[in-house]
Amino acid sequence: MREGPPWDGGQKEAPPPPTPPQSYLDAAFCEVNLTFIGLGARGLEASRGGVAMASFSISVLLLLALGVTALAEPVRFLDCGSQVGKIEEVDVIPCSTQPCKLHKGESYSVNVTFVSGVPSQNSTALVHGILMGIEVPFPIPQPDGCKCGINCPIEKGKTYSYLNKLPVKSEYPKMKLVVKWTLLDDKKNTLFCWEIPIEIVWFLLNKWMNFCTSLW
Repeated sequence: MREGPPWDGGQKEAPPPPTPPQSYLDAAFCEVNLTFIGLGARGLEASRGGVAMASFSISVLLLLALGVTALAEPVRFLDCGSQVGKIEEVDVIPCSTQPCKLHKGESYSVNVTFVSGVPSQNSTALVHGILMGIEVPFPIPQPDGCKCGINCPIEKGKTYSYLNKLPVKSEYPKMKLVVKWTLLDDKKNTLFCWEIPIEIVWFLLNKWMNFCTSLW
């Protein structure tokens, strides 16, 4: 006779619940994760909004930085007869595009890097505006080159940085012309001479043009 299970008085122990298949557990786990992801979605969107705003602010700062860099680029010039010197670089600040657009009532920085070919005890600057072939004197605040970044006496073969201001008076008319800037030594020989075209414009127009240029 086959031996059977012991008699339990008719009461059988309930079998353990079946273990769900692994695929079902994985599905349930994914559902729970998705639930938590859904709960955090709103916070994530808010974070994305903050990140987007920060990215926009950084982009604006980069554009402004690029605009400032563009303003500091050297200008293209024509050497109009540097007899006893050599021009290395000419900067007009601000001047984002050429011809430089200068607006009334403002003052612009001029920086000329040059090498002197002769010694000189002093130096004198002359500035003219050329309109229809006629040279008209253009007053500057300081004509003495020795008071504009040059340590006099000037030595032969030495590099100098000449610094001055180009004021544009409010009474100047709106026009296009050529600026001629000359620096003479103590014997009236030309240490440097350069020309660039400029355009005198209204204040708001020039500000708008500079702003648009900085964005590009």
